[in-house]
Amino acid sequence: MSTKKSCTIPFKIPKRFMLGGTVYDVVIKSIPEDVSANAELGCYDFLTNTIELYRYNNISKQCLEQSFLHELTHAIFCHINDKESYDNETKVDMFSHHLYEFLKTMEV
Repeated sequence: MSTKKSCTIPFKIPKRFMLGGTVYDVVIKSIPEDVSANAELGCYDFLTNTIELYRYNNISKQCLEQSFLHELTHAIFCHINDKESYDNETKVDMFSHHLYEFLKTMEV
């Protein structure tokens, strides 16, 4: 009889990581104003190897984590030289949301 266990490894946004042999920094900037539905939540800068995330007053932890994975997905597509996917926000969103769901629901 096997017993399933929920994932006990909490997902945390890193301060730094490596991708394709390149070191990336993650910067979280606090934005003290209310945010509209169309506000930018982060960006990936391939020139400085940086992911910036914007923490607004009303942003949830889940939203910030998903935004990190969204920008990480851009970085991965950039690294594998897939410009079509890199520029496709719908594809990046779908991939990063599925990755988030996997990380949050995996059983170990």
